[in-house]
Amino acid sequence: MRIDIVTPKGSILDTSATVVTVPSVLGEMGLMPGHLPIIAALQPGRLTVESAEGDHVFAVDRGFVEMARDHINVITEAALKPDEIDIAQVKADRDAAIAAAKSEEGNATAQESRLLAERRAEALLAVAESAQS
Repeated sequence: MRIDIVTPKGSILDTSATVVTVPSVLGEMGLMPGHLPIIAALQPGRLTVESAEGDHVFAVDRGFVEMARDHINVITEAALKPDEIDIAQVKADRDAAIAAAKSEEGNATAQESRLLAERRAEALLAVAESAQS
């Protein structure tokens, strides 16, 4: 099967795969050849691509995954490899979002932004730290 990962910056990956694992909003989903057609929303998390050439790991942001006829399209706001993640910057961004949300505790939009920032940070840190171990 084929997988394409696309962000606003362009194509990130276009390769063959044996198994792809994506972080859907309903939980982690594994896709293999012959999987039924599906469209699902993505949440920030770890996306893995297993292939004969080797495995690829990305931290992805919100987006969508579509699978049809053994072709997977991932459209996401961002997809970073572990070595592209600046751990110190991720932690600083997360802390800034938390501090901003605390100053607006009654604001539901601010709380939603804080939660999303925390999810993004958790995903980025998990991918970056797993590559270091």
